[in-house]
Amino acid sequence: MNFLGKSCPVCSKTIEQDDDVVVCPKCGAPYHRECYTEKGKCIFTDLHKNKQSWKEVYDKSEKNADDAAPEEEAVSCPVCGIKNPASAIVCKRCGSFLRKPVARIFYDEADDTDQTDFDPQDPDSFNPFGDGNPFSVFFDPMAGVKKDEDFDGVTGAEIAKYVGSNTPYYMQVFQKIKYTGSSRVNFAAFFFTASWYMYRKQYVKGSVIGLIYLIISVVNMLIYRSSTELWSAATSALKESGLQYITYRDYLDYVLQSCTFQEGTVMLLPYIFSAGMFIMMVICAVTANKGYYRHTIKQIKKIKSSVKEDEVLKEIETKGGVNVRIVVSLTACYIILNIASLFI
Repeated sequence: MNFLGKSCPVCSKTIEQDDDVVVCPKCGAPYHRECYTEKGKCIFTDLHKNKQSWKEVYDKSEKNADDAAPEEEAVSCPVCGIKNPASAIVCKRCGSFLRKPVARIFYDEADDTDQTDFDPQDPDSFNPFGDGNPFSVFFDPMAGVKKDEDFDGVTGAEIAKYVGSNTPYYMQVFQKIKYTGSSRVNFAAFFFTASWYMYRKQYVKGSVIGLIYLIISVVNMLIYRSSTELWSAATSALKESGLQYITYRDYLDYVLQSCTFQEGTVMLLPYIFSAGMFIMMVICAVTANKGYYRHTIKQIKKIKSSVKEDEVLKEIETKGGVNVRIVVSLTACYIILNIASLFI
């Protein structure tokens, strides 16, 4: 097969006459040799699983792109190489973003004429932070999202108003959720769990998680001394039995064979609680952004349905944002709880 004029799936550059080309033996996809070496394998693993030919999929996608945008130049996906309509934002095949976000600066939210678009990669475009500034995109509170972009019936401007703090991060995350259905791990939710939910005014989830944490902490405080004494007794008994090196398996055998059910429960409960807390923290980190996205959309729709149109943005800003006071209060309670545990 003649691959001249075709695009390399990795670099998206056209294959020329003198290029060193490598062809996948399974699907027939052509690569520049250095591109194939960089990846180490063919990137079309789904074609291999379905026993499809690269040529068949390439020709079909190229035809669809031509039909979808006959007057526009198709855009190649930087990941899989599939052609997409010029107006597309994400790849129709793999879901990757086709272009880097264009930074947008808003001087006055009430006046659309003050909205200025610029591309930090384009030296000819206007850049209010100075030409060639690689950090200009980080100063954009909307992170490249248009004010009127629709998010399940809510505009980007309304979401930015509701989020309030750290909007560049959440606007990018929400846009990714909208187009691809996937999100990012929220490390703040992992480390602070209940406090993060309260901080973002998700009071129901924060209260439930906080109550679970409080119950676990109180139970641990009550059984800590008894648990420590039982573990010390177990260590002494195992040493007296002649064991030179005591393993976790030895401790477990001792608990199962020499302890009553109540003693074994007191000894193992702190470790079970710790494992449960870690699992809860991981779940919070993985689901936090999607949950916050749904919470934001729901709250904004609720406000729009109950408030006059000219007061919507003001009410969204009031109801949204973050709650710093409650986080300070929770931190103080946590410190007091830990200090109290030293005297029990």
